[in-house]
Amino acid sequence: PTEAMIGTHAIIRSKFGSGRVICFSPHAETKNGPHSLIATGIYWAANQE
Repeated sequence: PTEAMIGTHAIIRSKFGSGRVICFSPHAETKNGPHSLIATGIYWAANQE
């Protein structure tokens, strides 16, 4: 739906304790999704940026 989450964040990242967490709202894993978002998020969460 095009009106499902208007005005909300698509991606949120934060440090949590001694680790990191990243949450994706859009489905970046879909066929036409931006796959680099997942890879970049994993590198960031692994502290490999």
